[in-house]
Amino acid sequence: MTTILQYYGPEDGWRLMVEIDRNVIDYPGSAWEPAARVGQNGAALGITVRVAARRRLSDNPALIQALPQDAIGAEAEVYGVLAGSTQQALARRALDWVMSDEAADLFRHHAKLLLRGERDPALFPINPERASRERPAVLQRFDALMRLRAVRAPKSEATP
Repeated sequence: MTTILQYYGPEDGWRLMVEIDRNVIDYPGSAWEPAARVGQNGAALGITVRVAARRRLSDNPALIQALPQDAIGAEAEVYGVLAGSTQQALARRALDWVMSDEAADLFRHHAKLLLRGERDPALFPINPERASRERPAVLQRFDALMRLRAVRAPKSEATP
């Protein structure tokens, strides 16, 4: 959702979210679950993070991963060592690996960015400060969208 809102802007982004919502069965609480559900109970598509999609593809090679052509959001991964850590040497070793070319290739494979200076022009960098600042308003508007969804949903026979 953050990628959509930052890439398209609030007006067009929310318009797109409403259009997407019209085709959504439900919103699971996990980024992994949409991928796991594809092909089950009428779910033809799952919107998820790339690493979850790749795992699902390895489980079921008949599925196809479709990526947007214009707005593939990428989050920067940030790592550090706490000053008071008793495992300074191990932490530094892990950080050295994280900053390696091997790790950078692995992170790019999962649409993650390491702050090493290079940029992949195919990835849209998400602004984390903006996402954090706008989060309360986005959640409030998403909640309003969910209330509209509930009004649109047909009443079940169990509902009085």
